[in-house]
Amino acid sequence: MAWSAEGNRESKVDSGLPRSASEEGAGSVARDAIAKEPRESAWGPLFENVVDPIVVIGEDARILAVNPAFEALFGWRASELVGSPVDAIAPHPTPVDHKRAIRRYLDTGVHKVVGKKAEIEIMAKGGEAIPVELSVSVLRSLGETVFVGVARDVRDRRESERRWADAAERWYSLLQSLPLPVAVVDTESEAVFVNSAWPCGSNGEAIAPERSRSWLAALVEADRKALLDGIRRLLGTGDPLHLLIAYRQEEGVLGTLEVHGSRQTHGPSGRPIAVLVAEDISDRIQTAERLSESERIHRQIVESALEGILTTDRVGRVLTWNAMAESLFGWTIFEAHGRTVRELLFPEGLPEALERLWTEDAGGEPVLRPTLLLATRRNGAPIRVEVGATRLETDKGVRWTLFLRDATDRWLFEESARQTHRQLSELLGAIPAALVVFDEHGLTYHWNSLAESLFEGWTPPEGEFTLWDLPVAWDAAEVRRKLAVLKPGEALRLPSLRVGPEAARRFCDVTVTRIDGAEEERRFLWSAVDVTEQRQLETQLMQAQKLESIGQLAAGIAHEINTPTQYVSDNVRFLQDAFQDLLRAWNSLERLVLESGGGSDAKERLLEIREEADVDYLFDQIPSAVSQSLDGLQRVATIVRAMKEFSHPNSTEKTAVDLNRALESTINISRNEWKYVAELEADLDPSLPVVHCFAGELNQVFLNLIVNAAHAIADVVGGTDRKGRITVATRNMGDGWVEVSVSDTGCGIPDSIRDKVFDPFFTTKPVGKGTGQGLSIAYNVVAKHGGRISFESEVGRGTTFRVQIPVAYDTESKASQQGEAA
Repeated sequence: MAWSAEGNRESKVDSGLPRSASEEGAGSVARDAIAKEPRESAWGPLFENVVDPIVVIGEDARILAVNPAFEALFGWRASELVGSPVDAIAPHPTPVDHKRAIRRYLDTGVHKVVGKKAEIEIMAKGGEAIPVELSVSVLRSLGETVFVGVARDVRDRRESERRWADAAERWYSLLQSLPLPVAVVDTESEAVFVNSAWPCGSNGEAIAPERSRSWLAALVEADRKALLDGIRRLLGTGDPLHLLIAYRQEEGVLGTLEVHGSRQTHGPSGRPIAVLVAEDISDRIQTAERLSESERIHRQIVESALEGILTTDRVGRVLTWNAMAESLFGWTIFEAHGRTVRELLFPEGLPEALERLWTEDAGGEPVLRPTLLLATRRNGAPIRVEVGATRLETDKGVRWTLFLRDATDRWLFEESARQTHRQLSELLGAIPAALVVFDEHGLTYHWNSLAESLFEGWTPPEGEFTLWDLPVAWDAAEVRRKLAVLKPGEALRLPSLRVGPEAARRFCDVTVTRIDGAEEERRFLWSAVDVTEQRQLETQLMQAQKLESIGQLAAGIAHEINTPTQYVSDNVRFLQDAFQDLLRAWNSLERLVLESGGGSDAKERLLEIREEADVDYLFDQIPSAVSQSLDGLQRVATIVRAMKEFSHPNSTEKTAVDLNRALESTINISRNEWKYVAELEADLDPSLPVVHCFAGELNQVFLNLIVNAAHAIADVVGGTDRKGRITVATRNMGDGWVEVSVSDTGCGIPDSIRDKVFDPFFTTKPVGKGTGQGLSIAYNVVAKHGGRISFESEVGRGTTFRVQIPVAYDTESKASQQGEAA
């Protein structure tokens, strides 16, 4: 630490402060101990960590050490202070200097500062006297007494106190200027301030202690006690204070003050104080007492009315308040008088209808028609009231008379009607059909949630739209013509209409029913039941039935073809073998004739026969023709076998299937679709395990994927001599799963339609070429097997579809039945 090091070494810095005659004079045992290196001194950690300034003083009233915080605050370096008398920077607040005060403490044990807090000023190096709060402790170190002073800068606090005093002075000045009586009272019910408007008040200055109770002198004894009790409750528990108290005026006449009290906090001390604001309502009460007979009769009429009646001034303060108003809301006339309607009845804020009455402009409607509003009773309970108002111009200004009637029964009736309407809306919302109510012009009056979702995403035309503008695939003119002659209760049925925006159209059975009973106001109910999934299932069923019929026919044809193909193959093989025998016989006969010693006629005849029959050509071509015939018959047999395997009739039970062989059959069956536009490569994993599945359904999935791949390539290479590539691959994924992928080098799938490729009836192919069912069926079949189907696509480069199937499907596990689009 810098302070101990500088206090220990010789320093050439001259602070200008008086110092001891020599270092030994200031070097007591305690100073030597404190001046040790920080790691050896017990004071080191204290000086390093304490953020408040610390000064250590010896028995001779000279400074032994200061910490870095002291240096930072006052600007002195430790080397400038160590050894200097403390009076040089902190003069003793009494004529007795510090040295004598310390000596007295050492002799008597009495010191005014030790163990206490005192505010003194310490001179900074720059000459500024900095006020601090000083705490002094006494320590014994190596037989010597040292005094440790901890200082705290109080400049901010003093500035805050000064500002508060200025603010308090301005505040008191403001209170003094108010025409209303004001008093500020502390916890002892003694006045800190009363203004001149208060009975027996002061001149607006803080009250001297001997007059602190004089502010109560004019109050009637009973009311004085009530006010003091109210102040104690206000300051103690925060209970609001609102009292009417009597006081004696100068001429001895009793007057009345309406006193409101609020609890505040005294700035410097933080103690609670009560601020009392009073209004002298003596004149108002005296005026009320001088009411004429006609006024009393009028009041009796008002008081006996079955409606709550009250009058207010132009800003909404209550002037009169009848008995029924008191009964309705619980406030007495004395409690309500002078308070605003908002404060009494609408504490959460005035309704807009009433707020317009008391605007500062001279306008406003002269009459407020009866309006149902929610008010609040004195006990906080809500009450429904019907409020009407009339505006009167009097010699005292604008007055409003409000008529209030308990409307709870009416509100309950209307609430019941609203509840019935809500229940009806919920009932309509629960009906599994889209519902729209419209009139004969097509203007719509009600939509349920299903109707809103059915047409979600549709942008209506600008301005008012009608039912006929909705995206429904119908002949609107013909429908309107039929509706014109429809009788109440009759319905027009329009099955299987395409409904909704183009991007999300659904098939719906639509029914339009006339629901009114009056000719002049015809109403219709348009209802639509979504049958898209039903149509999809019907289409899939028809497709399955068609495939089953075709499969059975193909199996029968394959069987019929297979038998003659078999014996034709056998006969051709017989001819192949027989020809070889015949060839050997001919060669032997020819060799025999040519090598025999017979006449030349036989040889010549043999050569003529050989030439006429073109024996050399036959011997050369017949084996090739027979071999080609056998290859062709083998190809026919392969196709027939593939047809038999592909058209295997659907079974209700899964069977163990070799997917590699199933794919080979599918490739052969689909050959005519791809052979003109693509080369097909089969990369089949020989380690692929057999899969328990519905063979016919998976064959259909693979066929759809290969045909789609061929069509995608055809869109790219059509009209050229180029060919694309289709890759069919299988892979053993392990963990009981296998994968079949079909990749193509076609056009790819645009981002805008990737989330729709598995939707039923969605297709980008021309009419007549695609039904939009292929991938939808594939999705459902794969999901049925507990598998996953997904795809990866890049526009202009191609698409890969992946089908992942569990080897043994667990019927209780449904978590993976989903399609994912990458």
